[in-house]
Amino acid sequence: MEGDLIPTGRIRVPSAQVRDFGTAITPRGATANPIADALLEKGWNGIVYRNINWVFIPAPDLDPADYTCYPEFNMKPARVFFKPAADMEVVRTGKEDPKLFESNEQERQMRKAYGANINSANRRKIARFKYRT
Repeated sequence: MEGDLIPTGRIRVPSAQVRDFGTAITPRGATANPIADALLEKGWNGIVYRNINWVFIPAPDLDPADYTCYPEFNMKPARVFFKPAADMEVVRTGKEDPKLFESNEQERQMRKAYGANINSANRRKIARFKYRT
C-alpha cells in the first residue's frame, strides 16, 4: 500500500568495526571484480553493489561484540508522536540561587513529551545481518 521497500544504501555498523574495514580490505594487482575496483576508486567506507551506493555509517549505540549491522530502507518501521503542549523549559538563574549568581551561571532543563511505537506488521521493514571479520 505504501510502495516498494527499497534500501537507501546506508548500513549502520558498530563504530569500532568501521575502522577495521579499512585495514581488512586491501585489493592488489589486477582486479577482475567490480567490487574490488570500486574499493580502489572510492575507498573502504562504501561500495557500489547492484546499482546502490552502499555506505557504512558508524553507530556508537551498536555492540561490536554482536557483529550485527542494520541496513536502512526508504520506509521507517516506527512512528514517533510529539506533544508540543507538554513541552516545558525550566531556567534557574542567579536570582533563585546565590551560588549561580557568584559564578555567573545559569541552569536549564527541558522536558519533551513524545511517544513511539513499532507495529508488528511493520517488522518487515527491518533487516539485521550477522557478519564475521
